[in-house]
Amino acid sequence: MPLRRSHQPATRVFTPPRDVEALEQVLIAFDRGVADEHEARVVMTDTLVSVLGLTYGSRWVRHADGTFRLLYETGELVGRLPGGDVALEPKAFPSSMLSRAVTGRCAVVERDEGDQATPTADCLRWRAAHQAGARAAAIVPIFGTDGAVQAVMEFFGTATMPRFDDDKWTAIARIASLARRQAVAAVELRHSLEDRVAVTSVVSRISGAGTVDAAIRVALDAVRESFGWSYGSFWALDEQEQLLRFSVESGSAGEEFRAVTLSASFAEGVGLSGRAWRARDLVFVPDLAQVTDCVRAPAAQRAGVKSGVCFPILDGQRMLGTMDFFVTETIELSESRAAALATSSSWCRSGWPCWRGRPRTRRRRPPCCRPWPRCARPPTTPAGSPRRRSPAPPRCRPTSTAWPRPRPPSTTSSRSSLASPARRTCSP
Repeated sequence: MPLRRSHQPATRVFTPPRDVEALEQVLIAFDRGVADEHEARVVMTDTLVSVLGLTYGSRWVRHADGTFRLLYETGELVGRLPGGDVALEPKAFPSSMLSRAVTGRCAVVERDEGDQATPTADCLRWRAAHQAGARAAAIVPIFGTDGAVQAVMEFFGTATMPRFDDDKWTAIARIASLARRQAVAAVELRHSLEDRVAVTSVVSRISGAGTVDAAIRVALDAVRESFGWSYGSFWALDEQEQLLRFSVESGSAGEEFRAVTLSASFAEGVGLSGRAWRARDLVFVPDLAQVTDCVRAPAAQRAGVKSGVCFPILDGQRMLGTMDFFVTETIELSESRAAALATSSSWCRSGWPCWRGRPRTRRRRPPCCRPWPRCARPPTTPAGSPRRRSPAPPRCRPTSTAWPRPRPPSTTSSRSSLASPARRTCSP
């Protein structure tokens, strides 16, 4: 009798979750090292999107005013979702996914339940992603050392989204955040050491300048090369018109950006240089395109110029000009780097009187560095007269022995007798 197989229904293919594999790849990426906090965000977002097979991933960071700004995005939906160029306030859209994740302090996952999108009317980005083909969305909060939500990760996918809102993924996100903090701490330590070397290089190069023109050129080159900036320029103050005008440049950021720079001028409070003039302190912007009152912002955006820093050059309370530096990538200015740049700018200010031909104010030496008083030196004698030796200072000498020495043990007595210390008297 032939064997017959009974018909069995087709079984669904079980796809195991790749949560542990994603965590492993994140830890491996952090172990290779990162350059700064921004690169740590990029590495973590790219790794999760690649390993989990997602369509889109982004990173929103919380600023001091409580709003969240998009700092990085990757995937097929880049540039196709609304709200990427504005600051999002969670309280303005209480039913949005970002607001629910921030206020609830937990991950929020939405899935397509049919032909229509999930009823989240205020979440414009999820609706736009669904129209573009996404069928699942997730917002995962990232907590800082103080326990507050400092950033959120946003994901969209065309297939099933991982269960970011369960306890397992919460633990995985916590482990990944701890690894990111350790990688960033190692970077900050390395940057702190590099900043010290950079300040030393800037000080040594600026100290050798002899004129104003040479000092400006040396200062621009030294700060740009030591701190890794792509372009730097000095803006001198026109005291008659009270405008900052271009004077000297160092490096290159494209011909279009250079042409706009040569013809630009800034009043107090206008543009990056004008803000440093008004504040009379160092000013940093993560993206020059966001400085809307700067005439160089459109050219900078087209040339790929991103972050910039500017500090004033003062002669006492008198404004002389500003120095600004730019880089072609978005960076974050750490406290160590800001302090190093402030130290470099202070050295430029302190050297300005000498470059203009005026002597610096002579500082009084501290007591430990002052010479011996005149009374402690040998007395001087007129020329031709024999030099008399100064009387020797009084010294102490013992009345009996120089130092108590142990006597040999006596044969008649078992008790060891040690000579008592001799009394010391001072004689001239």
